[in-house]
Order: sequence, then C-alpha cells, then structure tokens
Amino acid sequence: MAASATTTLVDWASLVVSELVTNAAVHARTEIVVRIVAQPDCLLIAVTDGSPRPLVLRCCSEQSTTGRGLAIVASVARRWGTEQHRYGGKTVWAEVGALEDPALVAIPVDRGGDPGREVGPVELEPG
Repeated sequence: MAASATTTLVDWASLVVSELVTNAAVHARTEIVVRIVAQPDCLLIAVTDGSPRPLVLRCCSEQSTTGRGLAIVASVARRWGTEQHRYGGKTVWAEVGALEDPALVAIPVDRGGDPGREVGPVELEPG
C-alpha cells in the first residue's frame, strides 16, 4: 500500500470524523458514539447522538465561521446520510473511499461482532 494513498484516506476519514463529531457536540449536546468500520470497498464512519432533531444542511455566507460541516462531509464522502432512531437519537454516517482507491487494498474488514448495529443498513440515499 502506497504511503501517500494511506495518508489521503486517513486524512479524508479524519476530516469526516472531525466534522460529524463537532456537529453532534455543538448541536446535539448528548453522549456521542463514533464507529469506524472497514468495509470491503470503503471506510464506514458513523456518529450517533441522542438528539431527535434532524440534520440541516445550511447555506453559509463567506463571512460565516460555522455551518459548513455537512457540506464538507458531502464533498469528501462518496455517500452519506442519516438514520433516525425510535429512541430519539440519530446516526449520521459517511462512506470514505472507493473500490478503485489503492489505499483500501490492505485494510482488514471487521467481520466480527455486530458492526452494523448502530448504523443499520447503509441503504439511504446520499444527503
């Protein structure tokens, strides 16, 4: 695996995690659970919070210092979406990487446990 490809994937995944966690911390103000699961063709990043409030993709002025997190996630992730939970919380998920991405060749796939428990099926349309 090429170091630059690995660095790129790690950088994009780190950016997505940072934006989703920041969004949850600022807006949900509840406990936050972060899951990162290596899928065969991507990294699945999921951030769960306890807020029932749906996400809002904002339009920001150039002078605004906040409100760009989901737009950044949408521009970096190949797909992203949200799942509302019946207990009142939600999970925001994003997929980073693609089959063609050489950085994914050596990433082990987690086949143990229950990796989709909090995220549910990743069949939602991109945000």
